[in-house]
Amino acid sequence: MKKLKNEKGVTGIDISIATIVILLFVSIIASLIYSFSEASKGIERKSEATHLAIQIIENIKQMNYEDVIEDKNGGINLEYIKQKTGQEIDALSGYNITINVENYKDKMQDDTLEDVIKIVKVTIDYTLGKDTQTVDITTAVTKEE
Repeated sequence: MKKLKNEKGVTGIDISIATIVILLFVSIIASLIYSFSEASKGIERKSEATHLAIQIIENIKQMNYEDVIEDKNGGINLEYIKQKTGQEIDALSGYNITINVENYKDKMQDDTLEDVIKIVKVTIDYTLGKDTQTVDITTAVTKEE
């Protein structure tokens, strides 16, 4: 008499292989989701920094030419802009804002030029993970006569 082997059912090796394959797919998908999430956070932080820099530039352009002056640190602070324009700037926490003003005449080192252009540079630094990211926007403010 021949013994018939029952080939129905699942063996321990089948379960082990299926478990390993499922764990591989789950870990790959989890790593992709994490990467997409980090990239999304980076884009969101850069977008917020850019929006803030543009808002500051727009408010500075509303100021009188004579009011666009450097403070003792060589820049402009947000309180001064608010005082001159009456507009609140939504300075989000986690962003370091630096506003530098340079007279174009001084930059070119040419005393024959008239004082009609000032270069304003807004720099916003923020931390993303372990790195510091920077957004720089530069514009010219001109004297209207």
